Order: sequence, then structure tokens, then C-alpha cells
Amino acid sequence: RIVFVNERLEKKATPRRRDDDVREIKSGGGRIALLGIPFFVSGLFLLYVTLGFVPMTMDGGPLVLAMLMPLGFLFTATGILLILSRQGVKIDRTSGTVVKWWGLLMPLIRRAHRLSDYDGLSLRFVKGARGQEGIFCLSLVSLSPGVPLVDIITLSDYTGARKVGEDLSRFIEKPLSDMQGEENGR
Repeated sequence: RIVFVNERLEKKATPRRRDDDVREIKSGGGRIALLGIPFFVSGLFLLYVTLGFVPMTMDGGPLVLAMLMPLGFLFTATGILLILSRQGVKIDRTSGTVVKWWGLLMPLIRRAHRLSDYDGLSLRFVKGARGQEGIFCLSLVSLSPGVPLVDIITLSDYTGARKVGEDLSRFIEKPLSDMQGEENGR
């Protein structure tokens, strides 16, 4: 689920406008962060048990504790990643850059691309795995070889994804190719 910064449900398909020349879309946190809380708490509990802070008697002794310690670390780390993980895309017309970033509470990894390397936007449907619902993916595309595809946003709602695509197409002044709409006659 993508959550747009400072936007509510009725404005779900509009990226944040920092100024007239910058658009930014952020995702992460929200429900995924809530899912991380039980992992984190369970992992801490397992670590406390193995370190002796929580008195318990177990059959198997040290062998069981040796098996619980890695599980405690795994659950705690998974919980932290789910609670704190975020990602986003920042498009700046003034500098002519597109920055895709990943991080915890702030960006830690950045991949910058020149906006001039891209020929337009593509909206396509990606089927879900094994019965899961598919998503609509909006990406920057280039006809030049060697220029990587930059995924801007993924949404489960075609109308919302189309609206974001049209808005970003006007913003970067590049065409939008709607693969899904063309296939379904939309």
C-alpha cells in the first residue's frame, strides 16, 4: 500500500507537492509498521528468555536456548525493519533528476537518475503471485539501451494509478503509455 505524504483517502492519488518543481511520493510505515510490532515484541521476549531475564524452565536445557537465540535475533530484526522501513521517489524538474530512495526513518540508500534520459511514463498491470491480487505499476521508461526502468509507484486501483500517471506526465512533460487501459479498451 502506498501512502502519499500529507494526503488523505479522498486525495490518495496525488503525490505531495513540495514546491512547483518537486514532486515526492513516499511509502512504508502505516499498516506494515503495525505488522512489525508483534515480530519485534516476540523477538525481544525470546532474547530475554535466552539471556535469563525471564525465568523459565525448559526441557532440553542449553540446546533449546541455543536454538531460541537466533530466532530471537531474527524476529527482532524483522520487526525493526517492518516498523522503520520507508521508500520513496523524488522528481525535481529544476535539477532534472529522479531520486529513488530506501531507508528507515530517513533515506539511507539513494539512486539518482537524469530525467532527460527517460522518454515517458508507462502504466502496466503486474499479475499477483498464486492467486494474489495484481497491481498497477507506474514507471519511467527509456527507449535507449542501458537506461534502467524506474518504478515510481504501485497501486491496486487502476483509476488512482492512472490519475497519478496523468499528473506526473503533465509535471515532467513526457507522454504516458497506458498498457492496461489500451488492453482493456479504457
